[in-house]
Amino acid sequence: MDPARPEGLERWFEPVQTRYVRLTVASNTAKAGAQLVELEVRGPEKTTIQPARKSITPPWQVQFPAEIAHAPAARIAYLRKLQPTSVKPGWLPPGKKWAEMNGWVRLYADRSGKGSALKHGLYGESVSEITYAIPPGTSWFAATVGFGNTKRDASVDFRVFVDGEKRFDSGLYRFGRRLLPVVVDVRDRKELKLVVTDGGDSIRNDYAWWGDARFVSAAAE
Repeated sequence: MDPARPEGLERWFEPVQTRYVRLTVASNTAKAGAQLVELEVRGPEKTTIQPARKSITPPWQVQFPAEIAHAPAARIAYLRKLQPTSVKPGWLPPGKKWAEMNGWVRLYADRSGKGSALKHGLYGESVSEITYAIPPGTSWFAATVGFGNTKRDASVDFRVFVDGEKRFDSGLYRFGRRLLPVVVDVRDRKELKLVVTDGGDSIRNDYAWWGDARFVSAAAE
């Protein structure tokens, strides 16, 4: 290459995917206008980088289908206001009955102290099993499930059975996961059973809840 060329010196590189490059200006003489530039390619020649996707929805908030989220009060029946056909509660504080535990609860997905406040919770401390008759005309069962504490060793499995058939299974649910929305079609069905297991590692700190557990009927056509 000719140093006398007005466009200066050039060096071409084969294009490669890389982690980063380092560009160094070794000298810059204002009088002569000369520059010595070092370009060093670092990292493997080919690198695949998968950017982490982040949800804009906080982990303690859940989203339901429109027919559930926007159902008017006239089409909602909260289970805490109904009489279950049978209750096999898990651990209870001394002197407390299961029905006394139901009601307002705040469910947490992390240790930030922020959570989802729900007025109509069903207490589901493991190991528990709660059964309800499904009112005629009901279309869906819906709830938000999670923990009412921030203990790292909390772990359960939420399950929903309809007429003896398992229709929802959270799998092993540990503290630190997002709160889960549950929506189960119960049209023309008779019995709903809500089950919480201990996740296979004892009931320690398994303060599980079915938040705002409710039956929802479809809009009249």
